[in-house]
Amino acid sequence: MADDSLSVLANLPFAAGVGAALVALHLLSAGGGPRGWPNRFLGGFFLLFASQLFVLSYQLDSPESRAGPVRVAFILAANPLVFLFFRSLRSGGTYALRPADTAHFIPLALVPVLWGTGYGDGLDLLLFASMAGYGATYLLDLRSGPGQFPVAASRAFRWLQVFAVFYPFSAVLDAAIALELLGDTDLSNSQLLPVAVLVVFGVSLVVVFGAMGQRPLFDWLRELAAAKSRPVMSDRVFDELAGRIQTEIAEQRMYSDEEISLTRFARRIGEPPRLVSQAINRRLGMSFSDLVNAVRVDAARRLLTDPGWSDRPVIDIAYEVGFRSKSNFHRAFKQRTGMTPSEFRAQSGTTA
Repeated sequence: MADDSLSVLANLPFAAGVGAALVALHLLSAGGGPRGWPNRFLGGFFLLFASQLFVLSYQLDSPESRAGPVRVAFILAANPLVFLFFRSLRSGGTYALRPADTAHFIPLALVPVLWGTGYGDGLDLLLFASMAGYGATYLLDLRSGPGQFPVAASRAFRWLQVFAVFYPFSAVLDAAIALELLGDTDLSNSQLLPVAVLVVFGVSLVVVFGAMGQRPLFDWLRELAAAKSRPVMSDRVFDELAGRIQTEIAEQRMYSDEEISLTRFARRIGEPPRLVSQAINRRLGMSFSDLVNAVRVDAARRLLTDPGWSDRPVIDIAYEVGFRSKSNFHRAFKQRTGMTPSEFRAQSGTTA
């Protein structure tokens, strides 16, 4: 691979670094309060991730530079922040310093020691051990499922899945490049380096632009950071809120909105999404989406037995009550009633 090709390749990590830096600034500016630790940790990770991408871009543009230890240091500093990010999520957004936390930064402290004593080759082994160790930890954490996160469980678990794949893969790829460069191959002739750059660029695009596609960006972390210390809600409060939720969804026909979501609904009734979700879970024993589908199915049952709708096809009724497809309608209807919509209509005596 010629030096000119390396210079062209250098544009990719630089562009990804700009996007990662923007995400970092957003998270760090949003994460205030005692529950803002996930914002701080993830924002710090993105900032260091962006920094190592800029260093990688410089390395590719200047193959003779000796910036390798700097990039390794940025990565080793970023890795513990991901670990602490997940721990703070498991604690509902809070964080308490533990003496053992300092051990996560020992690899970072070894970088100047190894480099200054002439053992620079050991940096590759140090980087591999860190990436592989955290990767193995996240793979093991997957076994606990989303339930390990008390807040925004599905989104937090998706982040865990991303890092559980990214870390082991990056460890193997970095090790392969290090082994390749141990021979007579230099950076400009590496066959694996373009693959590694493209992988890093692709992952960065998925994470950065996927995050930017959320409205607002990382809204679940912003909500967690903004949460105030509230008194324990009484059973009466949850009962009243659950009743209000059912009324709004059913009597105000909010179930017919195909785009309805927990966030939009909570905004409509002026309550925090987390509180709405808790009221539904504790008092109705289901999730928000399950509640909406249940109300939709009940509305569909009324229409299926309504003589005024007897000549309308089932799919029209599905759309009328808010389902987007016939398959989703059939699945939800059978789950709640034990029969398909057509079977229910036939049993009721209403002709199709």
